[in-house]
Amino acid sequence: MFTNAFIARFRLDIFYHIWYNKVKLKIKIKGEEMKLPFLNGLFEGKSNFTDLMVKKNLSKKQLDIIAELLKNNPEQIEVFQNIYEEYEKTDESKNLFQQNAAKTIEAQPKFLEASKELDEVVNSIVEELLSQSQVWDSEKEGVLKLPQPVQHYQLSDAKELLKLGDIQLTGYLCKVDVDASSSDTLLETYRKYLETGNMHFYHLFRQGLDILDLDYLAYEMLSYDPNSMSKWLPEIAKVAKEKGFFKIPKTKILRVPMTLLQSTRVFEYQSLSPVTIEIINRYIHKVFELDDTKDYFIKTGTFSSKFDFRNAKVTAGQEVKELGSYLWYIQHQASQMASPLNNVCMYGVSSNNEWVVREFIDDVENNPTIYNGLPLHTEYRIFVDFDTNEIIGINPYWDADIMKENFLDVGSSAPSQKHHDYVIYTAHEHVLAKRYEDNKEKVLSEVKKLLPDCKLQGQWSIDIMQNGNDFWLIDMARASESSLSHCVPQGKLKKAPLPFLKQLEEISDSSENYKIEESK
Repeated sequence: MFTNAFIARFRLDIFYHIWYNKVKLKIKIKGEEMKLPFLNGLFEGKSNFTDLMVKKNLSKKQLDIIAELLKNNPEQIEVFQNIYEEYEKTDESKNLFQQNAAKTIEAQPKFLEASKELDEVVNSIVEELLSQSQVWDSEKEGVLKLPQPVQHYQLSDAKELLKLGDIQLTGYLCKVDVDASSSDTLLETYRKYLETGNMHFYHLFRQGLDILDLDYLAYEMLSYDPNSMSKWLPEIAKVAKEKGFFKIPKTKILRVPMTLLQSTRVFEYQSLSPVTIEIINRYIHKVFELDDTKDYFIKTGTFSSKFDFRNAKVTAGQEVKELGSYLWYIQHQASQMASPLNNVCMYGVSSNNEWVVREFIDDVENNPTIYNGLPLHTEYRIFVDFDTNEIIGINPYWDADIMKENFLDVGSSAPSQKHHDYVIYTAHEHVLAKRYEDNKEKVLSEVKKLLPDCKLQGQWSIDIMQNGNDFWLIDMARASESSLSHCVPQGKLKKAPLPFLKQLEEISDSSENYKIEESK
């Protein structure tokens, strides 16, 4: 029920006057009275919310009215949010990219009791994985020392391992879909691209890199993604620490062992056995040295699944114990984006072999949330040129026109989420805009100081998240591959070379099977 203070005169594009009673809600637009029954009972319970936000196709004007009612009213936003969250608990999507990882993980059978022999096997496989694990630690500013490789199990042990506990991977063994060389297929497709200049072959190469079985060469190719976090964070973090203004979340970057990465390409999460999940969780807990009392933010080298934030934030307690499952799940999501079974093939988000665990930055501003839990901080996307030491553009990360257009285009997404996020964003838009304008020049000034001493080359986008008085440098990507580049003046933005080409020429030149020359 609306409070008296909540019902007030306000302005959208024109002045509205709203009053509410137990029977109806009315509105006056330019003196003409209109009934707004669609708002009746919106804040009175989940069933009313469902009837309105899910079953009805609301217009932009209707959503704007709801947003204006919530504007500057944190109590009503909280009520609106609570009702939405209660509804979302019972809403199940069949779309892999809209599923709540926590629900899927929770539903899987657990590894509860095991024989001493099986437990020892699990620990031995974890040891195999750990012995191959390269980790970069932001707190130690370097790659941690790699232990001596250990191998306990050979291919001849595979049948016994399956009998013992349906073990689906070890440090050196995992199922493959096709008994053939993926790297030969990839290099052949790449050669056709060079010979013909036909981008179709380049797209096939990139798609294959994301979905084919991994052999040693294909796995090595995944190290060449120029946007992977390991390619930019060590350099920018060093300079940011020296300058002192921007904060960097504590971060560990893991080069994922090949068999573990392969498992995300050949299994569904629901098909993993309890003992395999236990191996993954036990390994990840040890390699990242996790603290069960802390929250974490997770991602692959380039993909965080933050547009369903339930899959990106791992909460203290049981979720942290199962953090390996969350990383596995989003890696599987990323690979499936490139699947030929999708309506649209989206390669690139799994073209790397990194998993990342970062400290979670608690929101100190009490921002409302979108994307199922993502705090709506003010964020800045700055475009820079490290070769010329200049800033070439800046734009709000949550660009109003783009955000609203996306929310209104429900598409295959759940209408409840799109409607909720549109209303929340629109109600909070003025706060985001004011913070952005108040701090934009300061952010630009501090970013400018980073450029001369940073060893990165070319043009990049840099994402800065504001949290109270702190400014966190949270992400980067090559500028020409970043959204929001419309803010860069015409003629300033340079197209980056296609990813992987330079490194693949080096691989091909050293291969006995492929001697590739640039087509004339």
